[in-house]
Amino acid sequence: RRATGDDRVLPLSTAWTFSMESCRRHVLESVIERFGVDHHGQPPEVDVVGFSMGGLVARYAALPPRPEHATDKDGELPTLRIARLFTVATPHRGAQLAPIPPLHARVVAMRPGSEFLSYLDTAGADAPAVTQPNSHDAVEVRLGYPIVAYGVTPDHIVGAASATPSDRPPHWIDPPLVTLSPHISALKDPRVAADLILRLVDQPPLTTDPPAPLPD
Repeated sequence: RRATGDDRVLPLSTAWTFSMESCRRHVLESVIERFGVDHHGQPPEVDVVGFSMGGLVARYAALPPRPEHATDKDGELPTLRIARLFTVATPHRGAQLAPIPPLHARVVAMRPGSEFLSYLDTAGADAPAVTQPNSHDAVEVRLGYPIVAYGVTPDHIVGAASATPSDRPPHWIDPPLVTLSPHISALKDPRVAADLILRLVDQPPLTTDPPAPLPD
């Protein structure tokens, strides 16, 4: 919002939520409160930028809630209509530190192979038959919206290779020479911000597609 002057940008935090369902609910209620719904009860289509767990929350908000975890209120909410999803250091394939305690419900959900991640990877529209079902194109077809993923290497919390939902690497950067956490540094990295903003306003980005391979 500071870069574009666009007051339609809605910043959201899930710091005080305690499950993926409550995260999903918070996002949807906030979007509806800010932008309203149409005569079908659907919120407008939006571009979404998600940092870390926020990218998973956005993907979940675009799906129906998990039946075994949802309340009646969850079932009454519409789904998020994503035009484009931009994720920064998001554990699409699970966070490498998530298996370590604490046993918080949101941390458990981000463990590689978790029921929650499996739901994100299988719910929604079916992709057409392809020779490589985990390819980037097939993932985007199934989700119904494009994903631009950014990562940092090394990322000791998520893992750079996990910052993408497909077999294509993320757009990755090296962290600053001095940082307490490469993962956290990605949130305010000016290189990521510049590329992301250019894409949001439909200008030529700084990065190229497909991204460069991750370093060994």
